Amino acid sequence: MKNLLFNIFNDKYQKFIVDTMPDSSIRDFHKWIMDSNNHIKDDYLQKSGILKMIELYSYMFVFNDKYDDKIITLYEKISDLMIYQVYEIVSDNICINKDKIEGGNIIKVVNDIMIESLNNGIDKISLMNLEKFDFISNHLSKDNSRIFDSYKVINKEVAIENESWIIIYMNIISCFNVVNNIDLSGYKKSIIRRYNSLNDISMNKYYNIEEVLRLQSETIMVNQTIQYCIYIYTEIYNSKNILNKVFNNAYILSIIYDAAIVIRLLNDLGLYFLENNSKEIESCFEHLLDNKIMENENWIEWFLRTASELPFNRLYKDILFNEYNTALFNIYIEMNHFEVMDRVTDNIKHLSLIYKKCIKNIEDKKIYLFDNGYRYIFDIVMNMIKFHQDVYSKDYTTKEGEFAI
Repeated sequence: MKNLLFNIFNDKYQKFIVDTMPDSSIRDFHKWIMDSNNHIKDDYLQKSGILKMIELYSYMFVFNDKYDDKIITLYEKISDLMIYQVYEIVSDNICINKDKIEGGNIIKVVNDIMIESLNNGIDKISLMNLEKFDFISNHLSKDNSRIFDSYKVINKEVAIENESWIIIYMNIISCFNVVNNIDLSGYKKSIIRRYNSLNDISMNKYYNIEEVLRLQSETIMVNQTIQYCIYIYTEIYNSKNILNKVFNNAYILSIIYDAAIVIRLLNDLGLYFLENNSKEIESCFEHLLDNKIMENENWIEWFLRTASELPFNRLYKDILFNEYNTALFNIYIEMNHFEVMDRVTDNIKHLSLIYKKCIKNIEDKKIYLFDNGYRYIFDIVMNMIKFHQDVYSKDYTTKEGEFAI
């Protein structure tokens, strides 16, 4: 089924580029990179996260292995979600790069544009707001810069300046395609809430570690992804008439919420710290503190020099790239490394208990969901969790350990 999903996504993504993207150098680049004859297409698909998404969504529905018109319809709708997530990743990387180069809070500007578009409609988008973004050639990742360089070798006259607004525009259009597939009044609101949570995180609008975790769990779009998958599967394989019943069921809403917390924690900490007990967590950090700090070295430099073991891998990545991580709540650069590790240890022990509680909450609802005809919902949720448990138990620098959404 993985190949089927790939082929459906590939066709739909290429059509989306041709039909939707304004005439531009970046449109020509996307058409070029997605051409089946392009020898570096697979590299692009890997670096942009598309292949990992294919793995995720084929695994989420692995319990349904029947090839028919319904599975094709399901994968067509899943492709809409994947296209939106691709442009979310690209938009996010444009903003991060632009913030690093120019300063300011470009991420909030883009989030506000997304919120305005969702509130007021696609026809109300101000292209003047979008056109302020300059195109950054390595918008996908630093690893992808050579992919774009390959394109510039072939197309020496390419003019890509002032085109990053097109990526933001495509993000808006793809977002509307997803929202329009879901006939639930609360779904669009949940997308808006995600962008507001991203703004709150960027402006440090939180007061304790639980509030950080709640906001962080909303920013990674797990809640909206699971809702979307449950909705379209129910609509295609059961009946549209029961959708309101499904999405007003407290048990179902509860496991979706808990799954978002679980996957956020996996993203931040990896599997080892979350599944082990307090003594084992403490032991890891005690062992790490055996490494002496060098003269004039701050705790970040010390950590990046010494924390090479796999349990620290997810934390290492976020510190290296200056990304948000729940375990770093109430941590400051001025602190010494002993104090930082004490606080991080306490944070991780607390977050590990929350993780275990959420997993138990989900498992406790299994019998109810099975007995009431919702086994497929339990399977969708648990398959998403299991997929991320596997991904985030591996080194982030490997293909197996790369992000999914």
